[in-house]
Amino acid sequence: MTEKRKKDIEEFAGEKQASMKRRSDVNDYHGRHIYLVTLAVEGRRPLLGQVVGNPLAADGSADAPRIELSALGGAVFDCWQQIPQRHPEVEILALQIMPDHLHGILWIKEEMQQHLGRIIGGFKTGCNKAYRFFTAALPQSTPSKEHTPSQQPTPSQQPGSQQPTPSQQPGSQQPTPSQQPTPSQQPGSQQSSSLQGMPVSRVGNSCSAYAAAVPQRPSPRERHEDRHHGLLFEPNYNDLICKSYDMLPTLINYVKDNPRRLLMKHSHPEYLRPFFDLHLGSHIYSGIGNLALLRAPHRLAVRVSRRNNEIQLQEELHRYMNAAQSGTVLISPAISPGEKRVMRTAFDAKFPTVVIMENGFTPLSKPHGEQFYACAEGRLLMLSPWPHHNDHQKVTAQQCQAMNLMAQELAALEKNS
Repeated sequence: MTEKRKKDIEEFAGEKQASMKRRSDVNDYHGRHIYLVTLAVEGRRPLLGQVVGNPLAADGSADAPRIELSALGGAVFDCWQQIPQRHPEVEILALQIMPDHLHGILWIKEEMQQHLGRIIGGFKTGCNKAYRFFTAALPQSTPSKEHTPSQQPTPSQQPGSQQPTPSQQPGSQQPTPSQQPTPSQQPGSQQSSSLQGMPVSRVGNSCSAYAAAVPQRPSPRERHEDRHHGLLFEPNYNDLICKSYDMLPTLINYVKDNPRRLLMKHSHPEYLRPFFDLHLGSHIYSGIGNLALLRAPHRLAVRVSRRNNEIQLQEELHRYMNAAQSGTVLISPAISPGEKRVMRTAFDAKFPTVVIMENGFTPLSKPHGEQFYACAEGRLLMLSPWPHHNDHQKVTAQQCQAMNLMAQELAALEKNS
């Protein structure tokens, strides 16, 4: 490894801390890799569009979940499509824009001179230009607290109202309306266009969709003093490095499924929102899922010895499945192979389960994959008595014993505790 790359690693990895935006300290972000990149809108404002559809509708159907992009969201879409034009070493594998964030999968096909962060920084610069252009058409006073996105826009915010043209913007290089490409020429501008099967559609060029969410723009001095202000997107970005080609379909499905997941969150927010400082018995937990499972009249801690043979395992599995089928909630950290087998069988059968975990949660934590749908359906609760950490840590024997005792304590809690 060259000295330059060592310096890059030190610069971008930084000190170990609980941050979802910390760079990997074993990767220099110049070589061949596939990355899942996530960018969040500053203040989590829903500026980029809105998710519509039926969360239960099948993929490809007319009512399938999808994102309808605002004018700003369409500009962000276009900026992302320009990445390979400016950086031929990069290929776009997937993109999903959401109201307040985006997920994109980038394939770095060959060694780059620039760090991935420089490429993301250039993309953000283009998005900031679009943000300044669209917010120039908004009233310069801060919207009142009573004004919410659900209210009707004022006449000055209606589509077709008088707005500054690109030629009125100082130094703007954008074409005038007469020079704008037709819908068929604009990426993502058709009613049902997609990238890697991820449907998007644009909804006109009015600012009304996000006018209420945009505060009065800070002065350059205020932006300079506020080191956390990133204009459209928050500073920095989150990345997940794809470790193998087998992992890639999982990442693409996760990105594609974001609109459906958001609609399900709206339907069951109480099951998908992290909670903290929950006193249960002699411990304090954080977690995600259906807390009502702890008030079930019948709860059973799952304990299966590692010394059991296959016949004994089958007997234990049959006993626990009979209990779950009768309405008993199974509780376990699922440590031993037998306990994992019992909890997996119950999970696959869609029986209610409570899982105790070694790693805790953050305010932005969310269940992934099949756990997400189990939480949304109210049949899963995940609990942890320990704080969240980013590093992979091996569970100690002491922790295993403690978690099994927690399962027994939760199973024995009074119904109304």
